Amino acid sequence: MQRCQCQLGCEAVIKTKGKLYARGHDPASHIFTRERKRRISKARRRFFANGGVSWWEGKHHSEESKEKLSKYHQDRPEEHNDHLRESVRKSKAHHQAAINNFKLASKSRIGSHHSKEAKRKIAKAVSKARRKQKWLTGGEFVKGQAPWNKGLTKETDKRVAALADNLVGHPLNISRFQSWYPNDEFKMLRMRSSWEVAFAHWFESLQHPLGI
Repeated sequence: MQRCQCQLGCEAVIKTKGKLYARGHDPASHIFTRERKRRISKARRRFFANGGVSWWEGKHHSEESKEKLSKYHQDRPEEHNDHLRESVRKSKAHHQAAINNFKLASKSRIGSHHSKEAKRKIAKAVSKARRKQKWLTGGEFVKGQAPWNKGLTKETDKRVAALADNLVGHPLNISRFQSWYPNDEFKMLRMRSSWEVAFAHWFESLQHPLGI
């Protein structure tokens, strides 16, 4: 019985004669060069072209598994999130690949539109998720459903600090504001929402002219 030589103290057993590493322990197997990814992709295409079927074909998560996954993602420990973010930050190649994939996905959708059937399915899925997860209803949070950043500041939370840093150097684009004061007919001042327009009129009712 031969032990794996990937590192000192590895207890994995080599089952294939002439190999130095146990299955999945070869350091080179974790380096995905462009050529290796090309070969894997080619092999997968050939597999399916010859009638191969995915191991997950026709399978579904049980309701119990779905509940466990949902609960885990809702209550995932912050240490786990920190570990994931740190892993992405350390891997510049992974980070750049994610950005490139996002750009390609966005570009592929330019000029295209969802079909009526797709829109119906999306609306149905969102409606179901809102009922199950108790999302926002009527513009207010359901009792017991607090926003994730409630009470947090950039001084006390790294996520809020990261969001704040991303806003630096990106001033508001006033031309995108769609509401007008005092109204759409007499366009004197652009505002971000009808709520701001209503607030300005409320100020006027208190004898506080706008801007004072």
